[in-house]
Amino acid sequence: MNLRTPALLFAAVLGLSLAAAPSRAEVVDRIAAVVNDDVITWTEVYEIGADHIERGATADPSRRRALELEVLDVLIGRRLVEQEMRRLDMDVGDQDIERALADIARQNGLDREQLRVEVEGSGIVWDAYLDELSQNLREMMFNQQVLAPRITIRDDELLDAYRRGSAALSGPEQAHLQTLLLAYPEEASDEQMAAVLTQALELRQQALDGAEFSDIAAEHSAEPYASRRGEMGTFRQGELVGTLDEPAFATPVGSVAAPIVTPQGVFLLYVVTRDQPPAPEFEAVKGRLQQQLMELKYEEAREQWEVQARRRAAVKVLLESM
Repeated sequence: MNLRTPALLFAAVLGLSLAAAPSRAEVVDRIAAVVNDDVITWTEVYEIGADHIERGATADPSRRRALELEVLDVLIGRRLVEQEMRRLDMDVGDQDIERALADIARQNGLDREQLRVEVEGSGIVWDAYLDELSQNLREMMFNQQVLAPRITIRDDELLDAYRRGSAALSGPEQAHLQTLLLAYPEEASDEQMAAVLTQALELRQQALDGAEFSDIAAEHSAEPYASRRGEMGTFRQGELVGTLDEPAFATPVGSVAAPIVTPQGVFLLYVVTRDQPPAPEFEAVKGRLQQQLMELKYEEAREQWEVQARRRAAVKVLLESM
């Protein structure tokens, strides 16, 4: 259930969670940083970053302080945004929060009270959820009012992105395959299974020596491939079951993969052709490219703005690095 809605762009920064971590009760509050005249406390670091810090510190205890500083860095950026919003006389009001809650509830098929039940049932304190929602809305307003005027996307940039990403836009590679199945007898013994594998190796060698794979399949394969003369079809990478997918896209075109042993029997796979589907036309993907480029430019603009804001601000970090 998406209780934060995709429109809230900064809810998952660093994968931080509002869920309380067991170690929070042990934290003695103190000042972690001062941003101009605003104080960031140690408690605030763990309120948004407890899970992120604890997961990383469990894997490597020596990284705890570095992880705490990562979270603190996010909080400093947020505080600078809040200060800029106050300077511009802009902020998120109660009506903005209520509209966002109504939107999130509607997207999840809930009413307002059911949304609260779901949030609290996931272990998140409702007031903390509202604080995070308010922060997300503030970030969105900051993007629209401060960053958006700095961003332009030219047609030549979109065309360049299209040319550079055309292979990815075309989708996964696809292969035209033929196959045959040598099925095991019912309740086959180890000796019978070994005999089937030996036969598969012999038939594979016949194909490698120049025999038509379709003729071999028609004569030796179990159904349904015998009547199809081995025809299997065209598949994109990832569409076949695991034991067939890898050899289908690793075996050279015009060759037969090594026998593939399955619970049903032994498969031989012949790769007829393999190619990359053509990329869609530029106009068909222009909107998607524009969105991707816009997100990238927002990140760049935010980084540039924050570098400048930190130079102008008095930021004092009181958590020593280790």
